[in-house]
Amino acid sequence: MIITGRPVGAAEAPQFGLVDRVVPRGRAREAGQQLAAQIAALPRACLRSDRMSALESVWLDDREAMAGEFRDGLVILGRSEMSEGVGRLRAGAGRGGADLDAS
Repeated sequence: MIITGRPVGAAEAPQFGLVDRVVPRGRAREAGQQLAAQIAALPRACLRSDRMSALESVWLDDREAMAGEFRDGLVILGRSEMSEGVGRLRAGAGRGGADLDAS
């Protein structure tokens, strides 16, 4: 794609991993706002750590990148504000407080 400059349409873009979803024409803003709300509901410390891991991993081999991701994840889990969320997960709650097992 880079060398040829060939355009990639909506039907083909997910196959290349260029997008994770395609929405109907005229629904992009609504879908974007829904995605933004989902992201905003996540713990900011986790988002920052994940973003930093993605940026740092560009320069690392797979083993170093995974080691850094693990190390940074342990730091995040050790933060006091994470203990409440970890407690909810251990008690069986899912994202947003919904039960993981509805049965």
